[in-house]
Amino acid sequence: MSYGGEVKHISGMIAVLALLFAQHNVSAAVTCPCDIYATAGTPCVAAYSTVRLMYSTYTGPLYQVKRTSDKTAKDIYSLPGETIANAASQDSFLGTGAGTIVKLYDQSGRGNWLGVAGGGTETPAADSAANAKGLSLMVNGHKAYALYMVDGNGYRKDTTSGMPTGALPEGNYYVVDGTRYNGGCCFDFGNAETNNAAGATGTMSTVFFGQGYWGKGAGNGPWFGGDFEAGVWTGGTGGVETNTADPSISYKYAMGITKTWSNPPSYEIRVADASPTGSIKLITAWNGGFVSTWKTQGGIILGIGGDNSQLFEYGTFFEGCITAGKPSDATDSLIHRNIQAAGYGSNVTTVRYSDNNEVSALPFTVRYNPSTSCAIISYSMRDVGRVSMNIFDQRGRRIAEIVSSSVSSGRHEAVWNAKSVPTGVYVCRMAIDGIERWAGKIIARK
Repeated sequence: MSYGGEVKHISGMIAVLALLFAQHNVSAAVTCPCDIYATAGTPCVAAYSTVRLMYSTYTGPLYQVKRTSDKTAKDIYSLPGETIANAASQDSFLGTGAGTIVKLYDQSGRGNWLGVAGGGTETPAADSAANAKGLSLMVNGHKAYALYMVDGNGYRKDTTSGMPTGALPEGNYYVVDGTRYNGGCCFDFGNAETNNAAGATGTMSTVFFGQGYWGKGAGNGPWFGGDFEAGVWTGGTGGVETNTADPSISYKYAMGITKTWSNPPSYEIRVADASPTGSIKLITAWNGGFVSTWKTQGGIILGIGGDNSQLFEYGTFFEGCITAGKPSDATDSLIHRNIQAAGYGSNVTTVRYSDNNEVSALPFTVRYNPSTSCAIISYSMRDVGRVSMNIFDQRGRRIAEIVSSSVSSGRHEAVWNAKSVPTGVYVCRMAIDGIERWAGKIIARK
């Protein structure tokens, strides 16, 4: 018996899950980041991802690729009935040839799509589009492509709708590859100038990731910070300070947040591991005063500075949102858990049950120990709850009960001894306090 530890696309599995849904009369609705922001009263005004949906109700394309050979473009949507991008559509369109990502569609409904950036006062030449095949990854058991940026790549929109300007509060977050970074400036995402020229301090409100410019954090970096123009802040009010509360990042999937507001002018930096098995809590690296007033202009940049700075610039972008209004720290935590639940880097498909309420556990992951023929299911509980975890075969019959007890908060593991079962596909289902929450496929072979 062997379990490969990854989800395979097997015909008939959808029908099995559909049967299980029907038997228990539960909803498979999925909450996305902008759903959470909207509920909290700090709606997304710009939302991008080449990987997944940012709004559960969004039906438009996520991004556009262009074939190098004939310059033909194609919009890439999400998979039917899924929140993950349809990588197979891109693969079919590009084939073995080259292609680039020429547009990131705004999922907020504001029309703030990002195109390849034009020149600025720092780098006068126009930027280039990122390689569409630069990096593929597994997300919740599905293949997707990241925005894999190298020197000279950059995206921008100067004429926008609904963006905070002046001293209006806002929030920015993005998820990046924390192991791929540069020592230049500026791998930014957020609110920037509309004239591609450097403005005064406070003209921008963006989240930054890299090994430095100006402000630094603990260790050797890289760090998350805020590029607010005329400096990159990791804490303090000088833009060139070292803040040891801002940790060096080593996470493969890393989340960075900046929030800016007035009365008095202030900013916050928060960071977290965004992988499915990462820390549940965010780290607040800075929450305090700012040296100047905010006078943002409402342009949007990704992967460059406000004046098209791209000195030794590269990075990897997975998703990001800009909000009107300053999200609360509690909302940040919900967004963080939502990103973890998305399953970045995970070959295991998890299916969310229940309604749009906050889920009490992170999606579990499954690994197989070939020496014992046991599947080990790992999961996290935010609060104490009664957990029921069962294994079902393809006919919907329960063949094993692995957990049926009150479980404390924190990380846990459950073990299913699969020695006696025949080759096939199985479903591990988890309920908390009698409410169905998660399901994952297990493929067993002899």
